[in-house]
Amino acid sequence: MHKLAARAARLSRQVYASLPWRYRLAQLLLKLAVEPQEAHGNFFYGVFVKAGVQEMPDIGKTPAKDFPGRDNKIEVLVNAIRRVDSRYGHKFGGRVWGVACSRFGYRITEEAISWMVEKLTRKPDIIKGKYALNQAESYVVDGVLKRCKDMVKRHWRKKEKSLTVDVGEQPTQRVVADPSALNEMVSKIPKWEIKRMMSRLRSVDRKHPERAPQYIEMVLNDMTDTAMSKEWDMSIKAVGLWKRRNRTKLWDILKDYLPGAAA
Repeated sequence: MHKLAARAARLSRQVYASLPWRYRLAQLLLKLAVEPQEAHGNFFYGVFVKAGVQEMPDIGKTPAKDFPGRDNKIEVLVNAIRRVDSRYGHKFGGRVWGVACSRFGYRITEEAISWMVEKLTRKPDIIKGKYALNQAESYVVDGVLKRCKDMVKRHWRKKEKSLTVDVGEQPTQRVVADPSALNEMVSKIPKWEIKRMMSRLRSVDRKHPERAPQYIEMVLNDMTDTAMSKEWDMSIKAVGLWKRRNRTKLWDILKDYLPGAAA
């Protein structure tokens, strides 16, 4: 399991490093601008409510079993729940992302969770009348992790081949790993802007001025929270807290270097 996840993470970094820097920057800005944990937590808990999962927390002041709109489509119910309590299921959403990301990285996790969302959107009754809350949560977490592992196994050889090019008669491994994605990004920015950008990044965390530039480089190089925690010698939870605390500041700085991001 751990060896498989390590191979997936290594290959993911190689493939990702070969992509245009503007694409990677756009992905980073997306992470900073929205919090997928909250959106997916809302969705999964909405499915649980619709399915009649037991022990669900109240929605606002209304018991989950009495919440109006349970007979509607899942999208309608989820939107109704968000209007009452936008953080409903937030902690569970964070748990799903945290567990999967720590093992498989952002992109594999994103695709696996999207697959689970699509599955439950099509068949929200798949857990109807079967589970208590802890069982329903385990169903989602286990399903996402299984999907992550299946994706790695299924796509490994296909992706590995995509990293080779033919030189004469001998297939040669393409070198795509980027040792310094931030330097690549900086090379695309006018020189007079570089000093200003770095100054702004160092001001994000005045106690640790080097941390924001390091974070940008690590994300652009597709490093997981686990790898970041080792790099910074802190817990994964502390890395998450740092990101949440500084998300808005980072967004405000980086959006200036991706045309259209502020729109």
